[in-house]
Amino acid sequence: MSEITSDSLTLPVGTRVVARREVHTAAGELVCLAGAMGLIAKAPSDTTHSYRVRLPSGAEVTLQKQDLTLFTRFQARQKFQYPQCRVDG
Repeated sequence: MSEITSDSLTLPVGTRVVARREVHTAAGELVCLAGAMGLIAKAPSDTTHSYRVRLPSGAEVTLQKQDLTLFTRFQARQKFQYPQCRVDG
């Protein structure tokens, strides 16, 4: 997965992203798997702070920009790695 690299880029609320790492609670419970898709629920005021990402389960996790991949980039990479095969019959 390619990471989001532009230092000046702040992603807007509603942007679809994919988590690049797992997220656990303080008690060690897994909240988010690496590769989970979510929507940015709250964007930081600058690029040094974290994003709040809402998962399909409704849970929200906090991730840094380097822990996110744009969903469209993730999706394009998956199509390249696993092209659909046509089966005649």
